[in-house]
Amino acid sequence: MGATSRPTRLVARPVTARRRSPWIAGEAAIAAGIGLGAVGALVWSGAAHASYAAVIDGRTSLPVLAQLHVRSVRELVASPLLAIFFFGVGLELARERRHGILARWRHAMSPIAAALGGMAATAIVQVGIGLATSTPDLVHGWGVPMATDVALVLGVVAAVGHRLPLTTRLFLLALAVTDDLVSVVVLGVVAGRSLRPWGLVLIVAAGIALYASSRRWPGTSLRWTFLALLWALFAWTGIEPALAGVLTGLLVPSDQSSSERLEPVASWWSTRLILPAFALVSCGLDFSRLSWRGPVPGILIGVVAARIAGKALGIVGGVALAKRLGCDAPAGVRGRVLWGTGLVCSMGITIPVLFADALFPADVRVTDAFTAGLLAASVVGAAAAYLLWRWPPRVGRPDLSRT
Repeated sequence: MGATSRPTRLVARPVTARRRSPWIAGEAAIAAGIGLGAVGALVWSGAAHASYAAVIDGRTSLPVLAQLHVRSVRELVASPLLAIFFFGVGLELARERRHGILARWRHAMSPIAAALGGMAATAIVQVGIGLATSTPDLVHGWGVPMATDVALVLGVVAAVGHRLPLTTRLFLLALAVTDDLVSVVVLGVVAGRSLRPWGLVLIVAAGIALYASSRRWPGTSLRWTFLALLWALFAWTGIEPALAGVLTGLLVPSDQSSSERLEPVASWWSTRLILPAFALVSCGLDFSRLSWRGPVPGILIGVVAARIAGKALGIVGGVALAKRLGCDAPAGVRGRVLWGTGLVCSMGITIPVLFADALFPADVRVTDAFTAGLLAASVVGAAAAYLLWRWPPRVGRPDLSRT
């Protein structure tokens, strides 16, 4: 009996490791939704910006949300709704941390080093251009272009299809979430956001309670309740509240059936509602403010150069440094795939725009110039990554159980 039961267990393990992620399976829908939302925002805001601003920046009438800094349609999408998307990302990362490519320390450190390298190089390039061109807004706004939007990156990955190995997609998830988290910390320090110390205590307590209760009561309703609670605590404390979703997802034990039921739900809502709405409220632009004089040209050129060159060089350099320290990137993240990863991470709107708004609250022309630069860099980076990823021969998906 013992001889026949052992092979059964060995065969079952790779099946679990290869379980198809709903985020990977739904990439085409993610790309279509984000594309429609972005195009709709640019067309609407370009044709009738007053109408676009009246709707997107229209005030909500719920006092409870106003206390949590959600006072407009834009903030409603970018905070509580986007937290659901990040919740799904957190669930994905938690599963990979326990059973996939992030389970090994030497693989987990590579996307972290890449994220930090990309952030540092982006800031250095922008400051250098600002000093060389005498554009003080670029120097003051050195932190604006650092963060990467996970949702936009997934859209490009969807357009490429299965030419990318699964490890590259998960590497990108870990990288983008890391630099979002670090960017929020930097934003809090640089922009002088006041944090409530008691809020930090309550967040830690709620996190411990979620992890402890998940073992005892594995139902899905408890996770949604804690997601709402942690989002409210993040918002009240003064931390970017959408990232409460990542923390909630990471604290859900991935070996429970509830985790497998939660991921498809988060993916369904994100694909069909949250990500298209996020693109719609983030990509609008008042083109009348972008006259080719004053600080606008320097900011546009500086942001695009910092995003494209800084991200690509910094991420590739971070991976190379991690490799020298014995923390190699997962299988498949090499050569053109790695350079494409650096280029696609030049895509970012949400946290960068928040950063610009916090640093330049009184100069709408400067914030619009940063937004235009971020949009332009996102388009250029996406196109360049697509070409790099699409041209090479098809890359087979590695076996995650051996990665």
